[in-house]
Amino acid sequence: MLRPSHWQLSDTELPLLQQGLTLLQEEFARPDRGMGEQMLKHLLAVVLIRIDEVCRLRHDEAHTGAPSGEAGELFVRFRQELDNAYRSTRLVEDYATRLNCSTRALSRACRAVAGTSAKDVIDARVALEARRLLVHTDLPLAAIARHLGFSEVTNFGKFFVRRVNTAPGAFRRDARALNQPASDD
Repeated sequence: MLRPSHWQLSDTELPLLQQGLTLLQEEFARPDRGMGEQMLKHLLAVVLIRIDEVCRLRHDEAHTGAPSGEAGELFVRFRQELDNAYRSTRLVEDYATRLNCSTRALSRACRAVAGTSAKDVIDARVALEARRLLVHTDLPLAAIARHLGFSEVTNFGKFFVRRVNTAPGAFRRDARALNQPASDD
């Protein structure tokens, strides 16, 4: 079964994760005295164990209260249709028509399974593909916009900023800067 792409951390989970991330950040900022890399590896392991703990808890919750039957089946069919058609339409109505259901039924299925609206699921899929294309291709923004079904590059830019909180060009620059090998000066 598909689950949400993100979770809101609870009041008890957030401080624990923040504590580990703060230690990791502080250690990263310290000058290396021979043990820095080992310390970073261990602190990263602690953070990842905390994340895994949250994921396991949420996984267990999802399996005890997981929607089954029609809602789950409709959501799976929707995700399959979305993977095939997100370039040509971002309208909930179009997907409902393709799945032979009402927009309300599709919205209820998305809320039950993913905890969000059908429109949000669609937009998240388009944004994911946009990020992938920006990071892994050299396509111009206009070509990416056309590939994703946007009639104007400005509409793509507005959509991307709304979903990712940064402009597409800045996202690409930042992603490439993170992937540049460090120079040994």
